[in-house]
Amino acid sequence: MRIIDFTSIIILSNRHLDKYIKRTQLEIAFVYHRNNDGSGSKKVCFYMNRKKFENYDDFIKKFNKTGGHKLTTDDCYTPDDVYDIVLDWVIDEYNLQDGTKIVRPFYPGGNYKEFDYPKNCVVVDNPPFSILANIRKWYMKQGIKYFLFCPTLTSLYKKHEDCLVITERKITYTNGALVNTSFVTNLDDKNAIVTAPDLSLLLKQAKSQEVKSSKRIEKKYPKNVVSLAALGSLVRRGQFVTIPKNTCCTIREIEAEKNAGLESFGRKLLVADNIAEDIDEKLKLPTINTEEYVLELSDAEKEIVEQLGKGNHGVWSL
Repeated sequence: MRIIDFTSIIILSNRHLDKYIKRTQLEIAFVYHRNNDGSGSKKVCFYMNRKKFENYDDFIKKFNKTGGHKLTTDDCYTPDDVYDIVLDWVIDEYNLQDGTKIVRPFYPGGNYKEFDYPKNCVVVDNPPFSILANIRKWYMKQGIKYFLFCPTLTSLYKKHEDCLVITERKITYTNGALVNTSFVTNLDDKNAIVTAPDLSLLLKQAKSQEVKSSKRIEKKYPKNVVSLAALGSLVRRGQFVTIPKNTCCTIREIEAEKNAGLESFGRKLLVADNIAEDIDEKLKLPTINTEEYVLELSDAEKEIVEQLGKGNHGVWSL
């Protein structure tokens, strides 16, 4: 497979790019350009046997050899709008200069170690999660800058040589997999971890990430409205509760529900103030078989804490 990255100062027109394709048997072309005034344009072209595919999703379908087998997180190809949002954020956040080459070496059948990395390029891509640790180590060793998608909960390693950018955003990938996604980068050589609520919000607003199912509504009732579910929760907490007949009445719904057009399931109890307060306090107690451990740092760990922030780089691992 032949791949060329046209991330130069000059944008190729569609006509010139297509002519180049026919002459060189090019299969993937990445084009990005940003003007001095901050405006810019980018183009990703995918070809196979001189046939042009309009987007990445159509292109990778040609490599689909799963034969109906269950896909893994290594098959989580990125929706176009999600990638564009991430790329724009990276350019602005890290102030990438004009002419910076953006490359995507992770494609079906490719080998990231054999990819032709231009000088001073930045990898912005979604790698196979199963070998992410090896990819990060190799890029650090080669001095290649990167900003990579990663699963949020399994991307904190013993040594933080790069930076974990936490977005806590569940992304639906093109194979339908829903993965709690964050990012790792060596574009930030100062911090070990940063949170990016702005990027998280942008990803949430991507068209491909629109929730197709109906929104779940969680209703919070006043203390005086007690459901059978709440009483069952008290049993799990080992709490005894008695509600005298003269302190309660059954209701289908309260007027606030009716006025808001909310649907109510099952009858509930409307209870006197003293009963309501008693139940509310008991609901704050832990459930049975729940033990609370108050953990403290050891002397060795406290010593490490004393040293953190005093050096140029903290690579501590216990």
